[in-house]
Amino acid sequence: MLGSKDFDSRSMECLEDCLELYSSAIPRLGQLVEETQGKNYKNANICISSAMDMASTCEDGFLNGTPASPLLW
Repeated sequence: MLGSKDFDSRSMECLEDCLELYSSAIPRLGQLVEETQGKNYKNANICISSAMDMASTCEDGFLNGTPASPLLW
């Protein structure tokens, strides 16, 4: 998707930001599994909240004057 020429520069910037955010969320989800298995539910809640915030932050980038997120297509 990032190699496509179908997106304007603003959309490409948003996609690059999303790539970074989702890449950061992956280890948090791994930590979530560990915390849940260890019954550390408070820490597990922090992990899932963090991962969800990263996804929301990604989508927020598309709300500022750019067409809808292609991740939702």
